[in-house]
Amino acid sequence: MKIWMKTFACVPLLALSLGVISFGARAQAQDHRNQGRQDHRQFDDHDRQQVHSWMDRHHDHPPVGFRSQDRLPANLESGLRVGVVLGPQYRRRIHPVPHDLLVTLAPPPPHYRYVIIGDHLCLIDSGYHVSDILHLELNF
Repeated sequence: MKIWMKTFACVPLLALSLGVISFGARAQAQDHRNQGRQDHRQFDDHDRQQVHSWMDRHHDHPPVGFRSQDRLPANLESGLRVGVVLGPQYRRRIHPVPHDLLVTLAPPPPHYRYVIIGDHLCLIDSGYHVSDILHLELNF
């Protein structure tokens, strides 16, 4: 009888162990897929391809940030460059990246995030320094 009780007492521990192993395997696979891209601070060809593919699918119904009324005026367009710190006139025009686009991109490095400004996909750090920009030719 005591052996039976010990066996059932071990079942939850075994299940928990398998869950931890499974989670670890998934995390390791994710790390492997993003290896070399985890710390990238510039867009690459994969990012460009993913963004353009996403844009093709959303051409008829562009989300906020990609609509004609979200575009930057000419005086701000010329000032949006890699290396600048975004001032208030840009910060109030920041839109979140749509989730279905965000998941196609590699995770940003720590303390960085992707944002939409006008019809541009930008990678910025927590101090609003622009690390890279995908200038998108939108004809919505």
